Amino acid sequence: MLSKKSIKVISIIMMVVMLLVAMGNVAFAYTIPSANKDVSINSDVTGGLSTILGIMQWVGYAAAVVVAMYLGITYITKSPEGKAEIKKQLPLFIGGIAILVFASAIVTAIKTNLGG
Repeated sequence: MLSKKSIKVISIIMMVVMLLVAMGNVAFAYTIPSANKDVSINSDVTGGLSTILGIMQWVGYAAAVVVAMYLGITYITKSPEGKAEIKKQLPLFIGGIAILVFASAIVTAIKTNLGG
């Protein structure tokens, strides 16, 4: 049978994965209608930039999952003083995730708006 600590770690990991999956769908669900249809961009350039953007997004998401798992596990295993330190780091982590999601959504919206 699993111990209480193991159950907590597994549940935190599952919650983080579900949160990241849900955030990815919400961030890319809306497309801005194109305002200027006359602007054309070289498809080779946009294809390469899309590939780079996709790689950067998934590397960022993977790093966020790893850091979230690390923070969760250390939060569970630390003393109250250690938990206070992790609570101080949490807003920075959430801010980093927000920057990652919003920056990629803005770049995708700009690319879509320009006809890419």
